[in-house]
Amino acid sequence: MSTVVIGAKKMRQLEDDPEAVDVVWTDAELESVAGLAPPPTIYPNWMVRNVARE
Repeated sequence: MSTVVIGAKKMRQLEDDPEAVDVVWTDAELESVAGLAPPPTIYPNWMVRNVARE
């Protein structure tokens, strides 16, 4: 088994990362990505939906 560990190696990376999330989205941008990947249906809603189909 193998894995990839993602993390900062230098203090500068930790200082830069929070600045990367300081993004302001316009309404048009939010609308354009809203339907690309809808959030997953949480339990028990997905189970109720699946049982209703049977």
